[in-house]
Amino acid sequence: MKKVIRRKNPWVKGKPAQIHIEIVPHNPNWLIQFNEQKSLIQNALSDIALSIEHIGSTAVAGLAAKPIIDIDLIIENPKDESSYIPQLEALGYELIIREPSWYQHRMLKLSNPMVNLHVFGKKLSRTLAPPIIQAMVNNTS
Repeated sequence: MKKVIRRKNPWVKGKPAQIHIEIVPHNPNWLIQFNEQKSLIQNALSDIALSIEHIGSTAVAGLAAKPIIDIDLIIENPKDESSYIPQLEALGYELIIREPSWYQHRMLKLSNPMVNLHVFGKKLSRTLAPPIIQAMVNNTS
């Protein structure tokens, strides 16, 4: 008999309502918005932020994308939510996903600008950006 492993429901406040998102032409403001968020996050978490990276399709100049900026934030210990969640909530972020079985993943959302902030522990040795996205970001000259 095969053992079934049940994962805990990751949604902190229940699964959010679906919203309609369209793929839109690249917007140069996405990089500006990322840099603004990176600066705010870095200032709020300067003592624990190990890495803050722009990932996903909005990170690639010229690529059409969903208009949601994806950010990876690597910290020492995502389990210690009291060390970073209040600071991120003060910036307008809301914790929506807690997945301890996947590199201690937490996801927070910001609505303006639209951001998905993925928080991971330092054991995640690479960004979540798929290699093809990383190659495109690194070769946009």
